[in-house]
Amino acid sequence: MALMVPDCTPSKASSGEKRLFQTLRDELPDDCYVYYEPNVKGLYPDFIIWGPTLGLLILEVKGWSASQILRASDQNFEIEQPGGQIELQQSPLRQGKGYQDALMNKLKGYSILCQDDGDYQGKLAFPIGVGAIMTSNYSSRHPGVRLITVKSALGLEFKAVIVLWVQQFGVGDEAEARRELYVSMTRAQDVLCLFGSGRFPVLRELEDSDGFDVAS
Repeated sequence: MALMVPDCTPSKASSGEKRLFQTLRDELPDDCYVYYEPNVKGLYPDFIIWGPTLGLLILEVKGWSASQILRASDQNFEIEQPGGQIELQQSPLRQGKGYQDALMNKLKGYSILCQDDGDYQGKLAFPIGVGAIMTSNYSSRHPGVRLITVKSALGLEFKAVIVLWVQQFGVGDEAEARRELYVSMTRAQDVLCLFGSGRFPVLRELEDSDGFDVAS
């Protein structure tokens, strides 16, 4: 169970944020910290997740349903509101990227958090990423995005699967890493995306195989 800061959501939080707060608390490992709306240089991302073997993940939460999204680009979304009016909203990933840039600039001020030599000298010594969750689709009873652990995924299949922080699997135990990664990868029916960093042996083997397109 993750450590939540604060330990409960305020009354102003949306119903989707409250559900996600509970899911993150219950499903993430004990060594993870989850911050709800922390102040990052005057900006307030919905969630920031930190784990010693995971790095940082910024999550932006939107209550839109898929049917409300009329158009989408990396810059803006056209959203149809319940009354029929159409609003132009900033892309949640672009919004999250703004939070990421502000957070990275702040953290780079602490030398202990940065690489002290090599090609990445001065860069942060851990991965940092951005994600978006549409909580109106976030339900075990309806199609949409589900955030689950490897153990929770046993026996399930999905059209598309995104596996985050591959380097966390089986820390110190390569056999366990292979088992967990196998379970994760075989949940995907059509699309599989793996995200990881560092010198992870199994990940390097996948990079060398012919079945994956690798981006860095």
